[in-house]
Amino acid sequence: MRSLGAVGSTNHSMIKFPTSQGIMMMETSKEALWECKQWDRMQSTMKEAQWRQREEQIQGRMMRKMGKRFSGESKQL
Repeated sequence: MRSLGAVGSTNHSMIKFPTSQGIMMMETSKEALWECKQWDRMQSTMKEAQWRQREEQIQGRMMRKMGKRFSGESKQL
């Protein structure tokens, strides 16, 4: 935004930037903001689910390794 000389306003959901014809202002609608928030929530939920799945896989591998260690130790005794 700096390279464009743009100034954004989160509170007003707008951005102003200079052009050869003067200062231009772009403003978004409430509907567009709502859609973006919904998309962001959906992405966050998907990332969290993937993270949990990876954590469960890691824990499963650790438990299998520990199980092999314990079963190997009992055979040696």
